Amino acid sequence: MLDKLKQLKQLRDQAHDLKTMLAAESITVERDGVTLVLNGNQEVISVTVPETITKATLESTLPSLFNDGLQQVHRIIAQKVQNSSLNFGL
Repeated sequence: MLDKLKQLKQLRDQAHDLKTMLAAESITVERDGVTLVLNGNQEVISVTVPETITKATLESTLPSLFNDGLQQVHRIIAQKVQNSSLNFGL
């Protein structure tokens, strides 16, 4: 049982290290003048919207902008896990 607790603590520590590593990463996606910045933990850092953009353009741009940004973050996460020394028992 003690070994299982040690493994659980090690896994928790590795997950924390990965989260810290990913927080330092950021991606920027831009479309139609709207700029979105996400960190590696899939958190929105900033959204910049030009004053001249219409509501209709913004409504059509934001979903694809977020989806593209999240896809890029997922690639970063996969790359970091593959290239790191983290071992999640996989």
